[in-house]
Amino acid sequence: MLYEPQLIDATFALLISSSGDPLVIPALNRDGDILSDLVLPLFGSIAGSESLLVAFDDDFEPSAIMAEAAHGTAPSLQGKNVANPMAMILAAAALLSQGSEPAQRAGRAIREACLEAVGAGSRTSDLGGHLGTSEFVDEVAARTKAKLDVWANI
Repeated sequence: MLYEPQLIDATFALLISSSGDPLVIPALNRDGDILSDLVLPLFGSIAGSESLLVAFDDDFEPSAIMAEAAHGTAPSLQGKNVANPMAMILAAAALLSQGSEPAQRAGRAIREACLEAVGAGSRTSDLGGHLGTSEFVDEVAARTKAKLDVWANI
């Protein structure tokens, strides 16, 4: 992996002109908020990405990890069953992926189930679909359970 320090405005330009290759961008919290707000809509929805916040000890080993939806909150959508829960689901999966082997397996199943659901057309309105929040969560939960059941028999 190549580490290349850049100013935040150069990073924005890089992201907008990139070929779509995956990137990891360590950023200050404020810069990460701006990155997600501006870049995620270019690829679908701001509700489609999780964020991991990592604190390191003196040996640069993670000492604390928090996961969150990169988009923050949307109180105006509360109780309306219209929000895209994908970022919260992916945040939970990312946090589980930092744990023990069984937790990592669960995190992988949840992440794959979420992305596969969207790929198969199970989407909320912000991604051009017709599912409500609860319907999307139910679809991801069913796919996750199916994956874990199959993996338990391997």
